[in-house]
Amino acid sequence: NFINGQATEPDFVLFMEGKEKTNSQHLQLFIEPKGKHLIKSDAWKEEFLTSLRSEAKVFQLVSNTEYSIWGLPFYTNESEREFDMSFKEVLDL
Repeated sequence: NFINGQATEPDFVLFMEGKEKTNSQHLQLFIEPKGKHLIKSDAWKEEFLTSLRSEAKVFQLVSNTEYSIWGLPFYTNESEREFDMSFKEVLDL
């Protein structure tokens, strides 16, 4: 967590590369499904995940390669539409 350093371990990490073979873009997505009973107590995790896109600092280790780190909003039955829209936004990069 950028605010207080509290650690989190997302349930899923998805690694993706650009569609074109010449595309040197790499994406790392943090995904966490959540039951209704945990939404409130884990709200800080969702805030952290959704802040990764704008707050995470990525240090380039390889030239000519772009790395992006994103966290998606929690996936629940109720938030499936919001999750899908966020995921599609990543795929449209």
